[in-house]
Amino acid sequence: KQISELTLKSEKDQADIANLKKLISQLRGSINQRDLLVRDLVDSLLVVFIKSPQNLTQKERRVMVTKVNKGNLFNNVKRAIEDNINFTKVTQMTASDFYKMKKQHHDFDKVWKQIGPRLSSVYLREKDKKLEIAQIDTLFVQWNNQMNNEIWRSIHALFMEKNISMISFSNSNQFVDKMNSYIEDQIKNLDVKSRDESEEIFYTFTDSVYFKTVEKKWIPVLLENNMMTQAEKDLIEAKIKEWKDEMAPSYAYIGFILVGVIIIAVILYAFRKTKKTLSKPVIS
Repeated sequence: KQISELTLKSEKDQADIANLKKLISQLRGSINQRDLLVRDLVDSLLVVFIKSPQNLTQKERRVMVTKVNKGNLFNNVKRAIEDNINFTKVTQMTASDFYKMKKQHHDFDKVWKQIGPRLSSVYLREKDKKLEIAQIDTLFVQWNNQMNNEIWRSIHALFMEKNISMISFSNSNQFVDKMNSYIEDQIKNLDVKSRDESEEIFYTFTDSVYFKTVEKKWIPVLLENNMMTQAEKDLIEAKIKEWKDEMAPSYAYIGFILVGVIIIAVILYAFRKTKKTLSKPVIS
């Protein structure tokens, strides 16, 4: 709640900014610590199932139920996931933050997928417990979706911060489509806008946003988590190259002017040197 209030505050002084960073750091640390405790509990239960791959005996079942209840497993797993979801909503996360959280989600979800169905068999006759297990399965999906949405939102925000008006996107297909559409519009407008304006837009889009931050920091996260393919990345960069090639005539035009100036300078220099030589008196 404190983080939300400080984030929404329109004017923040240095003390507010420092306090916000401190709170985020403390919250991140607390969530990670609690996640590890819950993971340890789930892992310890998985060990029991691995030792007894067949149906548990009545005694083993009672031990399992006691352990689950004592550790308040279902509530703790749900709270762990819900807190991670809320954390992504109230804090601005970097590509590195999302990379770590994605890995954390993957590892946690993988273990839960192993133990969830087995716990369902333990609580075969308890509908409320089976319902909680199903709710946890759904929460894992929501957590992943929330991270994906925030990743795409964060990438879109990078362009908007540089006044690059681009329609928002929420998956790789839309990302490629919106990027290519924007570039197509810029290519069409090359004859309408001034050369300086076109070049400024090009360099802001490519050097200040795409290659500096998106391609370098965010696309590795997308590729690693199967949120984008290498082929889709190549499509975007091929389109950027096309944009650059379409602007090449303007660069060539400038180049011709520079070459012309150099040639004229050389001719003038040669002419003056020749003139100076001819004007010297001949000594007999």
